[in-house]
Amino acid sequence: MDRVVSKLSDGVWPPAVLAAVASMPFSFVVRWYVPFLSSLPVFFAGIVVGYAYRQNSKRAIRVGTRMGLVGALPSVWVYVSRFDPVEKIGPGGPLWTVVVEVSPLLGLLVLVTVLSGLMGFMGTLTGVRTKHNRPSTEAT
Repeated sequence: MDRVVSKLSDGVWPPAVLAAVASMPFSFVVRWYVPFLSSLPVFFAGIVVGYAYRQNSKRAIRVGTRMGLVGALPSVWVYVSRFDPVEKIGPGGPLWTVVVEVSPLLGLLVLVTVLSGLMGFMGTLTGVRTKHNRPSTEAT
């Protein structure tokens, strides 16, 4: 239990949440115009996180992955807001119909969250691998 608490309190969550919140307005705008690219701002925020933490790549990957998971909230919110099981099934319906109706949504929400975390991870890897080469001051 102490190991789990130490992993959760390692100081990685504040920058991850800050980067995810910074990417959310862009996620809403991109989702409005091009719905299938709604995780693209999460990828670019991952690049920024990876570039900022490029000296400590393990920390960068932890921040970027968690940023991707938190950055999935706009997509999750859109899917949940379109779902109303009472309207589709009706009150007093059998329990198995509710389970059949809710199961695909839960699977979709897990898939969207995992894909967003993967986008944050991939963006962070890209940012960590980015090198800032300064031009040489020697005359050629």
